[in-house]
This record gives sequence, structure tokens and C-alpha cells, in this order.
Amino acid sequence: MPFMRDSSIAWSRYGWAAGIVALSTGVASLLAARFELTNLVMIYLLGVAFAGMRLGRGPAVFAVLLSVLSRGFLLRAGRASPSR
Repeated sequence: MPFMRDSSIAWSRYGWAAGIVALSTGVASLLAARFELTNLVMIYLLGVAFAGMRLGRGPAVFAVLLSVLSRGFLLRAGRASPSR
């Protein structure tokens, strides 16, 4: 039908976005002993901005959600809970 858009989703872009977040988490984990948490967030921001420019809006939103979850679970003092 002419009014329907192509519903195929480029799932590989979401995989690349997850890889960018994983790389950002790795770098932030290595630098966690030297910098405050608020400064480490800038590493995630760089990754999300790159995902937005190269991969598109959907993968960038996915990268934001993964960044928030990974920062909450991996870079907090508790290491296993998203709460303080």
C-alpha cells in the first residue's frame, strides 16, 4: 500500500549502539578511580552523540537507555544496585 512505510528495522545499528555503550562503560570503568562520577558521564555523552550522528535517532535513544542502566549498575559504589 502506498501510505505504509517500510517497516524493516536496521537491527545492526542497535547492535553498534550497544557496542558503543559497552566501550564507553569500559573506558569509564578504567577511569573510575581517578575521576568523579559526574565527569565519567561525559564519556557516555560522547558515545551517545556519536551514535546519534552516525546511527540515527532510534539507536541513539537505545544508547541513552543503555548508558543510564550501565552507569547505574556498574559505576555506582554498590556495584549491584541502581540506588545510592
